[in-house]
Amino acid sequence: TLNQTKGKGQRGNTWLSEAGKNLTFSIILFPHHIQASQQFIISQCVSLGLYYTLNQYITNVSIKWPNDIYVNNKKIAGILIENVLTGAQISSSIIGIGLNVNQENFDSMIPNPTSMYLESLQKFDTQKIINECVSNIRIAYSRITNDIANIQKEYIDVLYLYGKLSKFEDNNGVFYGTISHINNDGKLHIIDTENKQRGYYFKEVSYII
Repeated sequence: TLNQTKGKGQRGNTWLSEAGKNLTFSIILFPHHIQASQQFIISQCVSLGLYYTLNQYITNVSIKWPNDIYVNNKKIAGILIENVLTGAQISSSIIGIGLNVNQENFDSMIPNPTSMYLESLQKFDTQKIINECVSNIRIAYSRITNDIANIQKEYIDVLYLYGKLSKFEDNNGVFYGTISHINNDGKLHIIDTENKQRGYYFKEVSYII
């Protein structure tokens, strides 16, 4: 859509987008071949598809766990995936994507936004960008059948703050640690400054930038 007025974000947040400037679109998949316990691989494929697209035009792109796209310390894209399960299988996945393309000014209530224009100082053809996003997501998704290990490696290789001492917050408070790895089910592991390994699922820990 060229104008999204009630965009959904993670954690019940909204996704705000200036009409006609950005990309707000959804993709539906029917990944019957993926176990519900392995659904994080879909998130990795979609994130990598957006990463590959943006990396052609701007520098310092990374994936912030679990599936935001960052440029340096600013958010350029968000992904919301809603899976419908049938027993142990995934019957369908609805993937909502918001990508800031040509927007120049953002509401002050948005904490750390950026766009392709702000990072490159050039305007982009949104139809061309959406075609490339869908194509790259399709390519990554098609690799699930026989290339999961490399998908997971590529994801971790471009993960935001991976291997760097960083500041986090969980239910017990603020701490410093280093992301060490991610399980197949999406669980994030952080080794803190006391050499204790902490594991978190989505919404259980947040970055403090």
